[in-house]
Amino acid sequence: MVLFDSHCHLDASEFDPDRAAVIERARSAGVCSQVVPAVTAASWPKLRDVCTLAPGLHAAYGLHPMFLAEHRPEHLQQL
Repeated sequence: MVLFDSHCHLDASEFDPDRAAVIERARSAGVCSQVVPAVTAASWPKLRDVCTLAPGLHAAYGLHPMFLAEHRPEHLQQL
């Protein structure tokens, strides 16, 4: 079976120690692709970097509503 994970925050700091192992376990379990959604503009550079670590990682740039206090009008232009 081929699986596609449509929402995983692999860029979260909790994955810093073992991100590569997490990705490998997902691949071993049949997950061929993963969408990694952004939460803030400040997180976009790390998101980009994380998604270059392995084929099948897809960045979804955006501004999550839970973080409204961190968003600025210029972030929409940058997006």
